[in-house]
Amino acid sequence: MIEPITSETTPDGALDQQQDGLQAHFKPNVSVDEIEQVYHLKRAQPLLQVFTALFHGGFDGVLVRLLVLRELASDTSSSTFSRADINTRLAYLLPESLETVLMRLRSNQLLAWDAQQAVYRVTPMARNVLSAIDGLLALGNDEDEADMGFLLSQVAGAQVMGGVGGTAAAPAGPSGRSDGGILRCDCLRFGIPPARFAGQMAYGLRLGGKRLGNPACHYLR
Repeated sequence: MIEPITSETTPDGALDQQQDGLQAHFKPNVSVDEIEQVYHLKRAQPLLQVFTALFHGGFDGVLVRLLVLRELASDTSSSTFSRADINTRLAYLLPESLETVLMRLRSNQLLAWDAQQAVYRVTPMARNVLSAIDGLLALGNDEDEADMGFLLSQVAGAQVMGGVGGTAAAPAGPSGRSDGGILRCDCLRFGIPPARFAGQMAYGLRLGGKRLGNPACHYLR
């Protein structure tokens, strides 16, 4: 039987203490129960506590917890793991560190322990949380690619107008800055020296990309 760990196991006194602690953040004449958003957040307490369990503390600890959980959840060949299975899969971690992480994940409904079969299972809650985190990580990567695409379009437009490696002055945009000025600001956002980047781009464009391929990627490498 898998051991359930729910808020029902929390003593009433502990819940009262949580309520008193929350009230301490509000003005004396304001009741937390009268605030709609507090109501919605308190209803989501089990989910929020899972995020707290994962992300509480320093970055190194957070990384190790996510590493363990992702390693187990990514195994599509089995839905259960004995402790020996986990030790083998995560053999690169120190035993005491792995034990600490497993206990934390188990006590916060991210891993379920089946005492009869002596195996762990990744809970549906944990899979939902990992899915949400993966979505945020993918969104961050998409934004980086979109920003670089915008920068390259700026370079291509400036080249057409003579603003990159050319002699003609680039026209001013709506903000009053020339395309070259906008390009310089975009380069600074990426931590790229504008003059060197422009030189690489101009050289690559003159060669038609035959020798350098994507000149931006050539520079960034």
